[in-house]
Amino acid sequence: WLVAYAPHGRNHALWVGGAGTRTRLHHDASHILFVQLLGRKHWWLAPPILPELSQQASGYYAGEDLDDPETRNRLALPGLRETVLEPGDALWIPAGWWHQVRSLVPSVSAGFVGLTIPNRFPQLELRTTDVRPSPPRTRTPR
Repeated sequence: WLVAYAPHGRNHALWVGGAGTRTRLHHDASHILFVQLLGRKHWWLAPPILPELSQQASGYYAGEDLDDPETRNRLALPGLRETVLEPGDALWIPAGWWHQVRSLVPSVSAGFVGLTIPNRFPQLELRTTDVRPSPPRTRTPR
C-alpha cells in the first residue's frame, strides 16, 4: 500500500549515522513513516501551525535548535513533544509537522517518504446531523 501513495517513485530512504548525527528542525510536504532499525534516536516534534517557527523559516528549515533548553524556553512552543525511538519502533510524521532528530548511538533507520495519503479521516468527521442545538438558556431574575 505504500507504493500506491508514493506516486513519484522515490518512496523510501535509509539513514545510517554515528552517535550525535543530527537533522535540523524542519518539516516535510508529505507524510513519512519512519522505522528505527538499529540504535536509538531522540526526536522533537511540534505541530505544523506555529508562527514561532514558520515566520522565521527558510524553506523547510526553521533555524532553531530544540536541543538547546534556552531555545525551548524562549519559544515556549505549544504542543511540543519529544520521544526516543528504539529498534523496532515506528513513527508516523504527518505532513507539515516540525521535527528535529539526533542519533544517541550509531543508528540505522528506514523511512517511507513522499506519501500522499489524504489527511482526512471521514469516520472521525463531525456530520451536521450529529450537531444538536443547545437548549435555550433561561435567565434567573435578580
